[in-house]
Amino acid sequence: MKKYRISTPKAVLILGSGGQRIGQAGEYDDAGIQAIRAFRMDGIRTILVNPNMSAVQTSEGQADATYFLPVTPEFVTRVIEKERPDSILVNYGGKTAFACALELEAAGVLEKHAIQVLGTPLETIRATKERARFATLMREAGIPATEISAAATADEAKAAAARLGYPVLLRGAGKTEEASLTVCATGEEIDAFFARAAREEEVSVEEFLGGWKEIELEVVRDAMDNCVVACSLENVDPIGVHTGDSLVIAPCQTLADGEMRSLREMAFAAVRALDVVGEANMRFAKDHDSPAFRLFEVNARVSRSTALASRATAVPLAFVSARVALGFSLSEIQHPLIAGGKLCVEAAPDYLALKFPRWDLDRFPGVDRHLGSVMKSVGEAMAFGRTLEEVLQKAVRMATPGVPGIACNGHEFRDIKEELRNPTDR
Repeated sequence: MKKYRISTPKAVLILGSGGQRIGQAGEYDDAGIQAIRAFRMDGIRTILVNPNMSAVQTSEGQADATYFLPVTPEFVTRVIEKERPDSILVNYGGKTAFACALELEAAGVLEKHAIQVLGTPLETIRATKERARFATLMREAGIPATEISAAATADEAKAAAARLGYPVLLRGAGKTEEASLTVCATGEEIDAFFARAAREEEVSVEEFLGGWKEIELEVVRDAMDNCVVACSLENVDPIGVHTGDSLVIAPCQTLADGEMRSLREMAFAAVRALDVVGEANMRFAKDHDSPAFRLFEVNARVSRSTALASRATAVPLAFVSARVALGFSLSEIQHPLIAGGKLCVEAAPDYLALKFPRWDLDRFPGVDRHLGSVMKSVGEAMAFGRTLEEVLQKAVRMATPGVPGIACNGHEFRDIKEELRNPTDR
């Protein structure tokens, strides 16, 4: 374990996620507000760079200084030269903030102005995004990880697919909108992907585990190497359906105790190998018919699941992560659900929480309604209760006004097996 050393910040620069689109980036707004509040507790000055005027975090009175500027190296450098922050927080603004921070680091701006990165190091976030490198690191740590190969051309991708076996999942580096996740079952589909993502420098070709269970663990690790699972989440839909389009229930419902313990131990080993300081979302694939599982993704920053887990558990994970980034131990942070307890104790909730997506595909004539690796929902509702049936019915009624529940809604399926194999928003 690397030693996490920081000097107590006096002024922190927070990079936001930039402009929002429907159904996206709301989690970064909420997390940014929590970070500002966490720093304010210690009298630390906050400087926010975010051009989104509709965000709550950019409202007057939130940050000490707010700049409605693009989150790009050029503009952020000007803010740094004016405000002279001694620290920067980058893992609360998604890919936009992370990409900007990497360019600032490469240009020597952070070193020139003696700016320290709070929380999880940039190198850790970079390692989780370089897919082939991430898989290698996990296997070296003894963690079963998805088979991943890097490919610069369509021919290299097809060679990797032949070795892994079709279908495969293709994922770009995220620099272009065309490079979304795509499941390819043939070489022709790989050619089509590269034609769309021509500007991508590198593409990862990944083992596709479609049909396996998708389990998520929200893990928090402090600088003293204490680790806790703050929340476990189970996607009702299998891998192959984007988690933003899946029903998600917390805590997990179909894992045996031994299976849950194994995933927990592997999650702790992963955050230690990656040197995470703060919160991380760990995504596992679990085979239905055997003990096999794979760790296929780690988000060592605030994500959509962070906001979901915070609502499900009443633990403000973004706030906690900010306090951990300042050097506080989990044993020093109050647990909101345990009277007198600290966050080093894992709570056992006596209720269920279920997230149900909302789609508005009726607004778009001729749209493909099938759900897959690209998110199509524009919102979601969360319900709480004692049983799966209760939370499911509540969530359906909240997400879709006028619908009485999961049944009796006026929609009939011609072939239920086909609908289950190729799900739609219906």
